Amino acid sequence: MEKKDIVIASMEFARKSSLLGDRIGYEDLMRYLIDKKLIEKNSPSIELVGTLHSQICIGSAPKSFISLDAYLGLLDYEDLQLARQDSHEARKEAKKAFYISAASLILATLMSVAQIVVQICFR
Repeated sequence: MEKKDIVIASMEFARKSSLLGDRIGYEDLMRYLIDKKLIEKNSPSIELVGTLHSQICIGSAPKSFISLDAYLGLLDYEDLQLARQDSHEARKEAKKAFYISAASLILATLMSVAQIVVQICFR
């Protein structure tokens, strides 16, 4: 499993909390990111949490809901991830179809040669 981006994880947390009717505070977001091991407690990246909170959430301080821009950005990100998965699956299916068509072409050629050989040998 790959490690999620801090911004995406923060937006997912904000959406989940907002949909449940909970307001999101700076401390809640920080605790969530630390619990998910996306940031460390004493790391310099912890200063990023305040900026993330102000960019992702809207409302009166200290607790707020996810902003519409952040919500729509998260939806776009999830749509892109689904499109990538669909593209990967389509590529795999296309490879299978190519190999099957190549095998059928070879088999058809071999069958034609076999028919010619049978016609010549059993005349």
